[in-house]
Amino acid sequence: MLSLFSRKSDESVIGIDIGTRSIKAIELQNKKNKPYLVNYGWVDLVSDDAPLSDTSQDTYQQRMRTALDQLIVSLNIGADRANVSIPGFNGLVLMIDFPLMNESEIEQAIQFEARKYIPASLDEINISWEIVPEDDIMSADEEGETVQKEKEDKDIMKVLLVAAPKSEVQHYDDLFQGMSLTVDTLELETFSLVRSLIGNDKGTFVIVDIGAKTTNLILAKNGIVQINRNVDVGGRDITNTIADALSVNAERAIIYKEGKRDFLTNVGSSVVFPSLDFIIAEVERIITAFGAPEDINSIILSGGSAKMTGIDHYFEKTLKVKTIVGNPWSHIACDDKIRTYVENKIGSSFAVAIGLALKEMSV
Repeated sequence: MLSLFSRKSDESVIGIDIGTRSIKAIELQNKKNKPYLVNYGWVDLVSDDAPLSDTSQDTYQQRMRTALDQLIVSLNIGADRANVSIPGFNGLVLMIDFPLMNESEIEQAIQFEARKYIPASLDEINISWEIVPEDDIMSADEEGETVQKEKEDKDIMKVLLVAAPKSEVQHYDDLFQGMSLTVDTLELETFSLVRSLIGNDKGTFVIVDIGAKTTNLILAKNGIVQINRNVDVGGRDITNTIADALSVNAERAIIYKEGKRDFLTNVGSSVVFPSLDFIIAEVERIITAFGAPEDINSIILSGGSAKMTGIDHYFEKTLKVKTIVGNPWSHIACDDKIRTYVENKIGSSFAVAIGLALKEMSV
């Protein structure tokens, strides 16, 4: 069920992003060869009455199931299957070089190679892999035109390996038991983010998806994941910094974080964000591992904290790389009456859900 591969569909397709603080769902339909927004919604998993830190695992799991059921019912979704995300920190993504071989030999080689990176029995792991076609890798000439890139080593093939614990896969199957929706495919959110925020754009990009608890860092070249890391800091840490600095509660701090006040680039601001500086340091390491800042077309910010005023300028000034806030809605057709709302108010927080639904769309 954990898969890299897409199956195109003209029917309604559902993407469901199950995060640590909320569940987001979107329904898209293929109209005139373009994804059209049919339905969307979200439900919070954390409330003032039951903060995440005070919730036992059993209670949290039940609340997740109840919230998911309520969301499905309230949206009156027209499809009967969904593409569902697995958090990036629950999986492993590797680009591995192999000597040229046939598919049956690759299968054996993958099993051998995976043991080097996975600290568990392979019987407990779901593994998916895909040969990366080197001939599709493009580069830009001096005039900016895309040209075919000659293979650096014709005797080497690149294979993208994806792994996730079978227990995690079973968790999602159990979560949907008895509901009107069934899980069609499970996908690491890493690939959903690339699909919705980069799409078919040629070039090298770094996605910084700031979740509630963790941040997913992805370097993708021509839409293919090259490097993927997760760091244990996220939007909650940013919120706590604001709360401590202003002596307000978390709810008020979130309002400040998503408001117009610029804590990051305003010279009069005295708030220091160690969590953001840590994320930036990790991005710098990824860029260095790949090449140099000038090799990166842009950094794309995503997640709820990407709404923070000045955060794009803060990244750009520190890393010396063009930085933008991602807009996954740019790939989606929708009623003009809600276009401004979904792009400006919801923004990139739906990037994973949109990427899941786009998995089966011809875009």
